[in-house]
Amino acid sequence: MLTDGRLAYPERCRCSPCRTGAQHFSEDLQLTELQFDTVQATVYGTLAVAAVQGSLGGLMFWILGLPTPLLWGLVMSLLSVVPVLGAFIVWIPAAILLLLMATGPRTRSSRLGAASS
Repeated sequence: MLTDGRLAYPERCRCSPCRTGAQHFSEDLQLTELQFDTVQATVYGTLAVAAVQGSLGGLMFWILGLPTPLLWGLVMSLLSVVPVLGAFIVWIPAAILLLLMATGPRTRSSRLGAASS
């Protein structure tokens, strides 16, 4: 809709429940603006959630003492846009690394598991 909106407009008008004609142009214009606003809000919301998730993940990696927390926070931000898997792809190797670095009865990986749930 954002890139090929002008090309898709005639097909959308044909399938639209709105009536055709000059007097109903404002209804179609409102529908187009609503669609644009919805797409824009979805994109901005996804980017905001990605930034927050990456920042908190990087902070958690820094607290837990993992190497290069800034890099992994950035990777987490980028991957959080991917549906279903998202930032989870970063948490699994981090948990494995913490298990390998574990010392004492209360390991850092258990704290990571508690923080991610």
